[in-house]
Amino acid sequence: MFLPKTFAPINCKNVLIEGVTLERGLYWNIVPQYCENVIIRGVTVSSFGHGRTDGIDIDSSRGVLIEYCSLDCQDDCYTMKSGRGEDGLRVNRPTENVVIRKSIALRGAGGMVCGTETAGGVRNVYMADCVFDGTDQAFRFKTRRPRGGFVENVYVERVRADIKHQALYCDMLGSAKWVGELAKRYPAREVTKLTPWFRNISIHDVEITACRQLVDVGGLPEKVLKNIFFGNVKARCGKIGRVRDASKFSMKDVRVETADSVLEIDNCDFASFFGFSNTATGRPVDIRKKGGECRYLNVQTYPLAPVTYNSIRPGEVWLDTEGKPIQAHGFQVTRIGDKYYWYGEDKTNTLFGTNMMFGGVRCYSSTDFYNWKDEGLIVTPDPDPASPTHHCQKLERPHILRSPKTGRWVCWLKSQSNDGHFVILEADSFMGPYRYVRSLKPCGFAVGDFDMYSDPETGKGYVWFERPHWEQICAELTDDYLDASGKYSEHFVGQTPPLTREAAAHFVMDGRHYIYTSGTTGYTPNPSEVAVFDDYHGDYKTLGNPHIGDPYDHSFCSQITSVIKIPGKNLYVAMADRWQPHTNKTDIPKKEWNSFLKRYKDHRPYPRDFKTPRPADRFYTLVNPNQDVYKATYVFLPIVVKDGVPMIEWKDEWRIEDYD
Repeated sequence: MFLPKTFAPINCKNVLIEGVTLERGLYWNIVPQYCENVIIRGVTVSSFGHGRTDGIDIDSSRGVLIEYCSLDCQDDCYTMKSGRGEDGLRVNRPTENVVIRKSIALRGAGGMVCGTETAGGVRNVYMADCVFDGTDQAFRFKTRRPRGGFVENVYVERVRADIKHQALYCDMLGSAKWVGELAKRYPAREVTKLTPWFRNISIHDVEITACRQLVDVGGLPEKVLKNIFFGNVKARCGKIGRVRDASKFSMKDVRVETADSVLEIDNCDFASFFGFSNTATGRPVDIRKKGGECRYLNVQTYPLAPVTYNSIRPGEVWLDTEGKPIQAHGFQVTRIGDKYYWYGEDKTNTLFGTNMMFGGVRCYSSTDFYNWKDEGLIVTPDPDPASPTHHCQKLERPHILRSPKTGRWVCWLKSQSNDGHFVILEADSFMGPYRYVRSLKPCGFAVGDFDMYSDPETGKGYVWFERPHWEQICAELTDDYLDASGKYSEHFVGQTPPLTREAAAHFVMDGRHYIYTSGTTGYTPNPSEVAVFDDYHGDYKTLGNPHIGDPYDHSFCSQITSVIKIPGKNLYVAMADRWQPHTNKTDIPKKEWNSFLKRYKDHRPYPRDFKTPRPADRFYTLVNPNQDVYKATYVFLPIVVKDGVPMIEWKDEWRIEDYD
């Protein structure tokens, strides 16, 4: 005998459930099944006391909005389902495109739940601005081996929870009561159509006022969880917990207050922990491997208080004078007066599952090159979603020059929209505010990574940029630096990825012009080259790989963005981003390099396009797991000249004072 569901529309369209209160239900309360375009608004469910009373179950339905609801249940609260086993696979109707916002869950097994019935799949679920006050778990993902289906693309932000048990809970094994021997983790089973899988789950900006355990996450050894992010979290907990059978599990800026100090990980490849600390001890959480191998583990810790530096340690997390990690990537370092200014992309909130691709340009100042004060954003994203500088636009590599003719400061940014173009801003002072001037494809070319230079003798400005993915262009600027004059030259022509030269970093040494360039393999590091020239539009002579003693052939796991001369010393410093710290001293870059050789074998350049670029509609474009580079670090190394070639040699630690 089946207990009755309280309200269960089936095969309906345009369903509105609003302003009702449901009390003392015996089973699931609100269950739209096989429905489309559903709004559940201002609903109250009070059914605590009966063991199987779910609040709202969205079952194999699409286009659902849940808002301003309050659920007090014995079982799951806001729940996504889509059938189970062979029958669910036969029907094959996913639950998808669900928004849950501004709602509360009181008692119940889980606040936001996916499963256990997932055979038809659950995808594209967004929850924001919710409160869980008394649930057993906050975020609950569950299935069983024979139930099939998937859960993917679940994004949660801004949740406050006071819970009894785990904050983040994922169980794909279940109990022997329901599935017998299949509940045992090992041996790993053969992957079949009934093997469930979970991927792309992002939960951030969360406050857990109380819980027994922060995380209890377990996939299947034969089908591991993929791309799980838990970040910007404050929590009080009894225990920290464990993670098993996961790939690309990431935790960012998680602050726990607990007597425990250990997170156990087991069979977790590409796991990343950035700023995971225990405020009760003032120390980082101990990430402890147990059982299965954990390949490419990336643990980046830093103190919970400011640090004063008197040396440079390449590749380590670098803190500003307030004790926060420096966020200025794809950067430039310049000197104005008696101060250095380091400015670049602020990736603090460029988190997996958000559309915060552009966080603005953040600037830091220093008098000693070691300790950097946060001066704030000098380029702020425009709140207008149609603006070329809105936070959803993929804007990178800021370069700022002062035009000798106008006296104004000009900022160029690379936009990844429309095959790549420049977004140009202008300000009356270096620190801004900057105002939008135009978007530009110089000389009609699409653009990739770039560098800029103002010749102090002639006052002329130049920009070097990759023409994706084929060659480097050197183009002259107009006198106001707001446009390209039309004169340009082509260099390193006809080289396809990974050999295409990108990320130019130009500098002048002893009267000669040098340019470092990187190969092209996305965010994965690869070999650099250095070239020399005397004429901007003349021959560029390649001098080879400048990195001395780099056994992994990946530029010390970095990509050079800027070179600066230290005043009063014969010292030049090459400065780079380490975009993917987990690839350091691994075979990942070489594998990626080889894959690009095959992928771009027959590539040809984009045609010239003289149309004025427009901002792409990127509002619903989300940051993917390969783009959440908030955990990138920096590699600053001195340049040494050997046989006339400006080379870069690794040093674990170095000081400016050690150079003449």
